[in-house]
Amino acid sequence: MNGITKDDWVGIRMIYLLIAYDPSAGAHPEVKRAMEFYERKNKICHWSVVFDLLRKDNGWRNTFNETGSDLNRRLASSVKINYQTNEELE
Repeated sequence: MNGITKDDWVGIRMIYLLIAYDPSAGAHPEVKRAMEFYERKNKICHWSVVFDLLRKDNGWRNTFNETGSDLNRRLASSVKINYQTNEELE
């Protein structure tokens, strides 16, 4: 990871926060494109190393213990989504 600019860190941190809040977001095509962009630009080989550093940084900052973050996590864990097929609707 060489030559990561301050601007790059903003984008990389946003990817981390998005995936930290919703791990399934990592499979979204747009998120994958953004990750591939930073892989090419900054020679990121192991996102796990980058995410581990950001996990520690956000722990020191108490990012996920703030009131808004905590309430969002509790709301997200209480939502249940049920899907119906077209056959079930008929």
